[in-house]
Amino acid sequence: MFGTALVVEHRGSIFLVSAKHVLAPLASGTDLYVYSTPRQKRHLGGQITWNTSDSSTDSVDIGVLKLEGDGVPPFPEVGCELLRSSLLAPGTEERDGKYYLAVGYPATRSKSTRNRRS
Repeated sequence: MFGTALVVEHRGSIFLVSAKHVLAPLASGTDLYVYSTPRQKRHLGGQITWNTSDSSTDSVDIGVLKLEGDGVPPFPEVGCELLRSSLLAPGTEERDGKYYLAVGYPATRSKSTRNRRS
């Protein structure tokens, strides 16, 4: 299985931000990995931080993992660069001329419908 995430630098610490259901297996001891080079995986380890309410009724499907240990991103060989946390806070940095993409349906967990383009 595969998932996507942002790798965010905040005050000298590195955080992996993804959907809560992507990071949830870590809580039960399941191992997750990220590619650090095209042929090498790194075990994801660190402190999990998220809202621990029931995921079936939780409207916010966001998980945060504070990465710890050796070999934390950036991983330039696979295009994994750090996003400065100030870029996530409104009004803290100039955004003109920059492009951003957000993907997913965290609040509704609905599926896209191609015919209706919704």
